[in-house]
Amino acid sequence: MTMPEFLCPTVESLSIPASVLLSQWPQGGLFLLSGEMGAGKTTFVREVCRQSGAAGAVSPTFSLVNIYTTADGRKVIHMDLYRLERLEEALDLGIEEYLDHPGYVFIEWPGLVESIAGENAIPVRIESDGINRTVILP
Repeated sequence: MTMPEFLCPTVESLSIPASVLLSQWPQGGLFLLSGEMGAGKTTFVREVCRQSGAAGAVSPTFSLVNIYTTADGRKVIHMDLYRLERLEEALDLGIEEYLDHPGYVFIEWPGLVESIAGENAIPVRIESDGINRTVILP
């Protein structure tokens, strides 16, 4: 099965795959965001948040978890696990509660938690060649 790919030459063009994500999963989901450093994972989450009325999304690299509120009052969980080295660190963070969150959950650098994310986790890949981004949705 071919997964839809969205070529995004500008930050503004991320609006298309963000809109598709919101329309395909209107109730939310657990999104595992993979891609190299600087590929645009946080920028993509920022666009999804903007479209859902949860302005102000920033990288959770140092805080590990940021929580935003959408225009209709739902919570968006945005995690960055780049600095974690072991699954136990994620468990100490309370990752299991976040994995069961009923709204949108975005996890950057999800490798440590893929084994506990469950079969409903939705992989999103973001690639960059230094000029263009490609967002690959399931």
